[in-house]
Amino acid sequence: MATVDFIKRYLKDKRYPKDEISVRSAIGMLESFPKVLKCKLTLFLERIEKGNKYDYLATIAIICYGVVFSYFTLLKHYNFSSYAADLGVFVQSFYTTLFHGRLFYYTLELHLNPTGSYFGIHFSPILFILLPIYAVFPSAESLLVTQSFLLAIGGLPLYLISQKLLKSKKAAFVMVMLYLLYVPLHGANWFDFHPQAFIPVIVLFIYYFAITQSWKLYFVATLLGLMIQEHLVYIIFVMAIYFLLTNCSKNILVFIKQRCPIKSMILDMLHNKGVLVSILTIMACFGWYLLISWVKSYFPINPLFSEIYRATSNFQVLGFNGDIITLPFYIIFNPEKTFNALMFDFYVKFIYVLILFGPLLFIPFRSKFCLVSFFVLGPILLTNYLPYYTVGAQYPLYLIPLIFISTVEGLSTLGKLKHSKIKKTSSCGELVTSGVKARNALLRVMIVTSLIFMVSTSPLSPLAYSFSEKGILWYPSYASITGISFADSLHTMLGLIPPNSSIITVNYIFPHIASRLDAYLVPFDFAGYQQEERKEFLKGQVTQILNNTEFILLNSMATDYWSNFVFQEILNTSFGIYATTYSFVLFKKDYKGEPILVPNGNYQVYKAYKDFVINVGQIITDATSDSGLVAFSQKEIDSGTFIYGPYICLPPGTYDIIFEIKISQPDQGLIAKLDIADNCGHVILIEKNLYSVEVQTEQWNNVTLQLSISNLRSALEFRIFTTGLADIYFDRVIIKKSRA
Repeated sequence: MATVDFIKRYLKDKRYPKDEISVRSAIGMLESFPKVLKCKLTLFLERIEKGNKYDYLATIAIICYGVVFSYFTLLKHYNFSSYAADLGVFVQSFYTTLFHGRLFYYTLELHLNPTGSYFGIHFSPILFILLPIYAVFPSAESLLVTQSFLLAIGGLPLYLISQKLLKSKKAAFVMVMLYLLYVPLHGANWFDFHPQAFIPVIVLFIYYFAITQSWKLYFVATLLGLMIQEHLVYIIFVMAIYFLLTNCSKNILVFIKQRCPIKSMILDMLHNKGVLVSILTIMACFGWYLLISWVKSYFPINPLFSEIYRATSNFQVLGFNGDIITLPFYIIFNPEKTFNALMFDFYVKFIYVLILFGPLLFIPFRSKFCLVSFFVLGPILLTNYLPYYTVGAQYPLYLIPLIFISTVEGLSTLGKLKHSKIKKTSSCGELVTSGVKARNALLRVMIVTSLIFMVSTSPLSPLAYSFSEKGILWYPSYASITGISFADSLHTMLGLIPPNSSIITVNYIFPHIASRLDAYLVPFDFAGYQQEERKEFLKGQVTQILNNTEFILLNSMATDYWSNFVFQEILNTSFGIYATTYSFVLFKKDYKGEPILVPNGNYQVYKAYKDFVINVGQIITDATSDSGLVAFSQKEIDSGTFIYGPYICLPPGTYDIIFEIKISQPDQGLIAKLDIADNCGHVILIEKNLYSVEVQTEQWNNVTLQLSISNLRSALEFRIFTTGLADIYFDRVIIKKSRA
């Protein structure tokens, strides 16, 4: 037992008298190992009992957030709800850096950024830190998981800050939970991958090291912050100004009271490490700004697209097109334009501010540090670019750490009064106690309001997508979670493309093929690209890409200008139809063979419950069907268009189109009409009237229509019209290449 006590004492405080070393130096190795484990477990439980349980709870919460958002962002990516801008950009940038020696090279904006280096657009050397992770797992998935955990880890410095200022581990844990429940964080996590994922954890650490005066770590964190992106120069600069004014104001008040000379006051302030560090940080920001300008000079922008690069259209209502540094002066001298810009989409901006501060009960406004938040929020509210002032993009990440710092500072001031007022109170202890009670009450209400906001506006909640449809939130379709019908088949089609082949494709497919040097994107249909000179430049570039590309993967239902342009260009090239599935068609250069009907090779299956629209009727279970779920139209209740869809493309050829149908309780006569149409139903290719005498009741019937087409059909739909004279069950449509 003495041995166990000794080991326990050693594990606890790591100190013991030297004379015990010779006596017991080998005890831990010689005696039973389980005793050591028992001691460790005992100490672990003791720490939990003493209040350290909040350390473990915070850690568990952070890990849970990372796991949950990793899962859902991967699911969203699998369902083709991630995009070329920006997940595809970073997938290709990491891949070309590691495997082709090209400095973060990507092809998405070669028209604008001819060198192709991401550093020509944004200076983000912090991306080098993630290269080892991508080297081990070279895929889009590794970036999405990394981002989820990076954002989650932002809770760690927030926990330390809260513990420092609020003097309570419990309150610090609640702040971490508020952070992890915060909807703007969820929205930023939801949208692809961005280097801004580093902002919360690094900015919060900058603040923590500043208030704890850990100056070496502070400068390390500051350097990492500057490395995230050039915009962090402005945020860190303003934070340094705040720290400088905070430190100076205290000294100035003391010197004014003591009536000291200004010279001695300045000299004394320079001996204050906080003041000196703030000045050095400001100088570092100026130096970094010059470094950014120097680096970008090596990656020139195409002058034809310089306005698009500078995003001047984002401040079109404000009428501002200069450097962001000059924006405060522009606002001062143009108050009318500033007001008009603020009023643009005012209700959306109002809701955005509500989502930012509402879950925290506007407590950040109690802190002077909130002025730093307003420095970032102000320009955002003066833009006319919707993603800036809606939840669902990466831009709230610039604000999130600032808002939470302000929240902790605001809570820390509860119960604190000026010294003169404290003297008038009966007990300082009573004042502090009342402040703690008020803080704890506010934290409880914050948890409730955060849950309400999360349930109604988080991308994980189905309720949020009704707001998204109205333009209040910036999320993709809810199908990104529930599943998209074509996802499995489209992944099968992508498997037909060799990993090193060159390919050009559309926005939401690009991230899945971006791990190659020669992956290209059909240009976005931006209004800025409609200017004639830019349009002609892009036409030439796209034509050149097509001449040197092996595969083209398009959505035949797309109606944008550039997809149509590529389709027209294909007619003048040697590309042949290699494979089709749903509305997607894969072209291969010089291909003369038979097109593949993905996923099965020579046939395709489209099921009622996931691929068709049920106009009248409902989806029910049917154990006798192949799918298990079928569309059902009830006799004498439903009539008219029963089902239609799924708007697929088919290459030239002859096909047997098999409708699997079951009827019951039919009356004599015409019970249904089947047809195959194109061009959204305006062109009827073939039709068939179905009479009750032609089908067996209470069993599945294959009703076949033979379709011959001489050119690629891009929007085929299969329809059933019911007359209401029978119960009709529809399971699926099978498309087979005809042997006739």
